[in-house]
Amino acid sequence: MVTQTVDNGRLMNARMPGRCAECGQPIAAGDKIYFQREKGSRHAACVDGGCAAEQPEQLSPSRNPRADLEREDAERSPAKNVYRELAQREAARKELGKLLDKTIDFLSSLRETLS
Repeated sequence: MVTQTVDNGRLMNARMPGRCAECGQPIAAGDKIYFQREKGSRHAACVDGGCAAEQPEQLSPSRNPRADLEREDAERSPAKNVYRELAQREAARKELGKLLDKTIDFLSSLRETLS
């Protein structure tokens, strides 16, 4: 793999999939990118004067179809769904706790009023 260092970072082929710091679009393994530690990975097309999202023909196809499939599987992974469900349950538990506190306060004030 040949890399070239310029003001925009190192011009290289992406070693792994990621996301462009410039346009937010996916970077596939094998795409031409500029990499800088401070700025992250950016499509070469984004840096060289145009957004890669607007010029998809400039992005090279992934050279590792298995990595693409693994990434898609990870996005649909049961672990990710379990985490999401646990976060939703925790939010619901907090809401129920707030409602219970309000109900107890209301019943306490009602008891004082009726006494």
